[in-house]
Amino acid sequence: MNSLGPFAPQRFLLPAFSVLWLVLLAVSWFHAPTYALDAQMKIGKQGRTLVIESPGPDLARAGVKPGDAIDVPRLSFADNTRLLYAGAPRGMLFELPVRGVSGDRIVSARATRVFPAPKAATPLKFWTEDVPLALSLVLAAFLGYRRPGIMIAALILFIGGGGINWNRVAAAVTSWPDWLLSLTCKPLALVCTIFPVLVLASFAIRLPGDEPSPEKRRVIRIVDSVVILGFVVEGMPYSATLSAIYLVFSALLVIAAAMLSLRYARPVDRARVAVVFAAVMIGGVGYAADMLVAIF
Repeated sequence: MNSLGPFAPQRFLLPAFSVLWLVLLAVSWFHAPTYALDAQMKIGKQGRTLVIESPGPDLARAGVKPGDAIDVPRLSFADNTRLLYAGAPRGMLFELPVRGVSGDRIVSARATRVFPAPKAATPLKFWTEDVPLALSLVLAAFLGYRRPGIMIAALILFIGGGGINWNRVAAAVTSWPDWLLSLTCKPLALVCTIFPVLVLASFAIRLPGDEPSPEKRRVIRIVDSVVILGFVVEGMPYSATLSAIYLVFSALLVIAAAMLSLRYARPVDRARVAVVFAAVMIGGVGYAADMLVAIF
């Protein structure tokens, strides 16, 4: 791949991938306010209900009482995203599956209260996290141009997916039709939550580059197959406990992949691989630890 000419189309694929993440980062910061239901709510056990602690006027007129709950699995992905993560356009009408002492019913209510901004969306985070993230993506774009290959693609996916808050991107497109919001945000939610830890294994196993020995190539195929299977599994519904198990498994796979790279590295490359191994431990396993804390 490094023998490609300076203007070969393959050299521009990964820089374009980095630019896509940069666009998503910009979109996540610059969007109109979004709105939530006028009610005090909390997420119920295992995230399967949204318990209404204090219904606002719309819900009260519809007969909703404190302690009634919205049945989250019956919501579409788009409405689930708007209610829990991103907010909705002002005045948007929700048809809510509510369960309570009066039985199961569909209740109509509008989004009228300003949706609270994520804690992550602060000026301090912008300068200490998002600006370095943007610079990292620019550097990854340069590496993708110089050394196009799966290793750098996995690195870009880890940097972008692990650094960008998909909720804020969803807030910017919350007025889109349900089908388009789902088509955009569902895969984005997958690659911006647990999956960045797992995809780092595809980067680690290729250290120090995309020209492995035949013996190592077989190991790479196994690791890549597990990563692809993990992406599919992450798209299935599961509990917080299973999410934690998935994260621990992902972190262990990253550690194993990095150690295998050390095992198969040529003696002249082992010092470089060891340095990147340390960075992988700090970045990937540290991210996994942060996610575990957030889950529990």
